[in-house]
Amino acid sequence: MSMDYINEVGRSPTNTAYVNHMLTTASLCGLGPAAAALLPCPWTYHELKNEVGASEHPLYSQWTSFYVAGFLEDSVNAWRGFVDQMAAEAGTEELEAMRQAFLVSSRYEYMFWDMAYRMETWPV
Repeated sequence: MSMDYINEVGRSPTNTAYVNHMLTTASLCGLGPAAAALLPCPWTYHELKNEVGASEHPLYSQWTSFYVAGFLEDSVNAWRGFVDQMAAEAGTEELEAMRQAFLVSSRYEYMFWDMAYRMETWPV
C-alpha cells in the first residue's frame, strides 16, 4: 500500500488512537511495556491464521499470505518469550504498566477489525 493512498484516505480514528497508544507506550514507558504493547498484533494474526485463511482479494492476499504461511510462528514465540522474561524481571509498577499496555493493545486489535468492518470515518 503506497503512502499516497494513506495520505489520500487518512487513518481512521481507531487506527490513529491505536498507533498513538503504541508510540506513547514505546516513548514513555520503557522496553517491557513497549514490547507488551506491540505483541497483540502479530500474536493475533498468528493465532487466527487458520481461521482467517488466505484472501482472494489481490491487495489483501499479499498481506495475509505472510501470516497464513506461518512465517510469524518463530517471531511470535520469541516475542512472547521476551515479554515473559521482561515480566519476570519487572518490579510491581513496571509489571502493571506491561499488563495495561498489553490489555489496551488487545482491545485496540478488536476495535481495529471492527472499525474496518464498519468502514469507520471521522465524524467531523
